[in-house]
Amino acid sequence: MELPREYISYNQIRLYQDCPRRFYYHYIKEIKVPINEKTYVGVIFHKTIEEYFKRKIEGKVLSNENVKDLFSVFFDNEIRNSEVIWLTSIEKNKKRGFAFVNFFMKNIASNVSPLMVEKEISIYSPELDVKIMGIIDLIEKDFSITDFKTTTSKWSKSRVDKSYLQMMIYSYIIEKDLGFSPKELKFEILYSGKSNNIKHQRTVVVPTIVDENKMLSILKYIVNGIKSGNFYKNPSYLCNICEYRDICRKDKYL
Repeated sequence: MELPREYISYNQIRLYQDCPRRFYYHYIKEIKVPINEKTYVGVIFHKTIEEYFKRKIEGKVLSNENVKDLFSVFFDNEIRNSEVIWLTSIEKNKKRGFAFVNFFMKNIASNVSPLMVEKEISIYSPELDVKIMGIIDLIEKDFSITDFKTTTSKWSKSRVDKSYLQMMIYSYIIEKDLGFSPKELKFEILYSGKSNNIKHQRTVVVPTIVDENKMLSILKYIVNGIKSGNFYKNPSYLCNICEYRDICRKDKYL
């Protein structure tokens, strides 16, 4: 079987690592499922700061209120085309998004000098005989790259370690396609269980040659698994929050 998107990406890799069967439902069967409210807020936050950085590159400085207005417009417009599971009120989620925007503008925005935003990069890897693609949240003028995350709690060491692979892939494809090694690779993690209590965690990744070789080994294993149709179930605590759990419990195939 061929790769479902004709390329491999970190999101595909992460999903296959979590559970090959989940990958099968999402990428092979393309079963559409609702997203949860926290994911929706995160998507709109990313869309908002993407627009903020684009304006900044153009020399336009947006105020805190301008950016909140952008968030509000995106939030209201996207909701019409999105199927969201709301566990709390829509208004409460919108306020949570405003809190993320406020924190970003007051504590992060002014220190960023954007060069490229949501930069799509793809390269052909002869080692894997496959195209690798990534969409980089932010490349700064000093050639640092940043990925922004919104979540409900501080990342644990295991969560940081697991996401290390994402930055290794970004570093690899940037060097191959753009011809430079990123100065710094970092995650800016904004987290909060309550809308008025946003906290910040910065995690810096320092890649090595050993890490690159390990990354290529992981990608090779996953690419071979997908191509061979190896979509086994991987029971874990994640089953309880998996969007495909009801389908999977009934499905005896594979």
